[in-house]
Order: sequence, then structure tokens, then C-alpha cells
Amino acid sequence: MRNVLISGAGVTGLALAYWLDKAGLSTTLVEQQPEFRRGGQAVDIRGVALDVVKAMGLLEDARAIRTLLHGMSMLDANGVEMQRTKERTFSAGRLDSPDIEIFRDDLCELLMGGRRAGEPSQS
Repeated sequence: MRNVLISGAGVTGLALAYWLDKAGLSTTLVEQQPEFRRGGQAVDIRGVALDVVKAMGLLEDARAIRTLLHGMSMLDANGVEMQRTKERTFSAGRLDSPDIEIFRDDLCELLMGGRRAGEPSQS
């Protein structure tokens, strides 16, 4: 069996480990940080990425922990509300879009599936 060492347990490293494990390869993830990194910006999952997340069996879990906007307001320099909408985001995206916005650390935890950095896969 081939063993693959993946450096970096971020979104890309975790997704790569998933697909290599699924292909029957043994993977080991290593990460420079001693603890799981919290924070980071939200990540949008849309288009073909929705199909990939579905193929990974993670679509419903991702939907369950997605960020949910309930509208947006535009304020002037004094903090006075100038405009409010409950239909669109600032970038003109629809609030009822099938796209998933998820925080980076939540996505990493979802991709990790309980696996720890440095721990070999079970393939």
C-alpha cells in the first residue's frame, strides 16, 4: 500500500486526505500548529463545490452548520441605517440561494471527521 504524507491540515489538505483515503491510499496529515486553528473567514461552497461536498457525504452536515444571514443593513459614517434588505446580500447574492457559507474552522472540523493531525488513516 502506498503511503502519502500531506503537509497542512487546512481545507485543502483535509479534502485531499479524504479523496486519497477513498482511493485506497494510506495518508498521514501533519500540521505545524500544535492545536487546531480557530477562526478565519467564511468560505462559500457553491456551484461544482456543492456537488463535491455532496459526493463526500457532507452536504447535509454543512447545511446544518452554515452561517445564515437574515438580511443586511447599510449604515452611513455616523452609524445611521440608510438601507435595509431581507432579500439580498451586499454582493447581490440571494439570501435563499442553495450556496453554503460556512466558517473555515467549521469546514475543517467537518472535513476532519474526528481525525487528528499526524494520525495515519485506516485505509
